[in-house]
Amino acid sequence: MPMMSCGAPAQETSPPASHPTFPGTSRAAAHARTYARQIAERSVPGIAEGPVRDVELVVSELVANAIR
Repeated sequence: MPMMSCGAPAQETSPPASHPTFPGTSRAAAHARTYARQIAERSVPGIAEGPVRDVELVVSELVANAIR
């Protein structure tokens, strides 16, 4: 079992179900943009369209670069 810096054993865990994993395909960026929009709108009620588009752009670029 891995050790934490304080000497206590670390527990191995899986990512929470609320954090999706996107396949390395051409559609991954579109799925990630949709997910990011949903999270932004839930996290910041009344968020303007401009900031949501900024979030979608950043997520799209990150995912597209990750699958190259």
